[in-house]
Amino acid sequence: MHPEITVERRDEQGVRSENHFQRAEPRLRPFISRPYAGYSISTQGVSRRRHPPTGIVPMIILLGDELGVPEEHGGTAVPRRSFIAGLHDSYATTVSEGDQVGMQIDFTPIGAYLFLQRPMSELANRSVELEDIFGKQANELRERLIAKESWQGRFAIAEAFIAERISHARPASPAVAWAWGRLQASTGSVGIGQLAAEIGWSRKHLIAQFREQIGMAPKTLARVLRFKQALETIESGAELHWSEMAVRCGYYDQAHFIRDFREFTGVTPGEYLTRRLPDGLED
Repeated sequence: MHPEITVERRDEQGVRSENHFQRAEPRLRPFISRPYAGYSISTQGVSRRRHPPTGIVPMIILLGDELGVPEEHGGTAVPRRSFIAGLHDSYATTVSEGDQVGMQIDFTPIGAYLFLQRPMSELANRSVELEDIFGKQANELRERLIAKESWQGRFAIAEAFIAERISHARPASPAVAWAWGRLQASTGSVGIGQLAAEIGWSRKHLIAQFREQIGMAPKTLARVLRFKQALETIESGAELHWSEMAVRCGYYDQAHFIRDFREFTGVTPGEYLTRRLPDGLED
C-alpha cells in the first residue's frame, strides 16, 4: 500500500503555492525530519527569501528553473539545480524568479551523515551541489524525477535512492545519536557538560564528534533548537507577550530572546511576523 499523500494550497501576499506531502517509509523515519515535500510556487518578479536555521539538513531538487542559493552565509547566490545544505547557525537567503517546481527532503543531522557518508563539518553553514557529492548519479536522479508525472512516483524514486545509501552506510556513533536525541528532546536546555558526563566523554571529545557527525558544536546546536521552539510557538499563533515567549522557550529574559532571534533571522520577532511567507521570510 502506498503512503497517503496530503495536499496543501496557499495564496498569500502574491505567492501561490501547492505542496504535496508524504511520510517516509517506517525504516527511514528516524532519519527524516519531516514528510517529503513536492512543491510548486508561483510569484511575480524576483523573490528573495530568508530561511532561518531549524536544526535540519534539507536536500532540494529543482524540477524546473534553477534556484539562487549562496554557497556560504552572506555569499552571492549562485544558480543550483539540486543541492543539500548543512546545519546553519544563521539564516540563508535564496533568490528565485517566476515559477518554481521541486522536491524537498529534510534529513535529521544523523540521517544526513548516513546518507552523505562524509563529515558533516564539510557542510556546516554551506550548501553543496548534489553533483559535487554524487557525480552523474545526481543528474540521473533529477532526470528520473522530472520524467515521472506523479508526486507519488517521484517520492518512490527519491526514497529508493536514500534507502540504498543509508543501508550501506557505516552507523553513526551510538553516543552521538543519543546525545543528539537528548538535545532535541530538551529543545536545547540540557547542559553540554551534563551531556558529556552522561556519555563518559570529555567536553572536547563530545564537541569533536558532534562536528564530525552532526555538523556543529552541541552548544551552538542547542541555541538553534531553542530558537526553533520559539519559531514554532510564533507560527502556532499562540497569543503570548515576548517576555512570556522567552521564559517558555528557555531564554534568560526577553532581551536574550530578541538578541538570538535577530541573529538567526536578521529581524526582530515583530518584523518576522509581518514579513513571513509560507516557505520563508520575504527579504
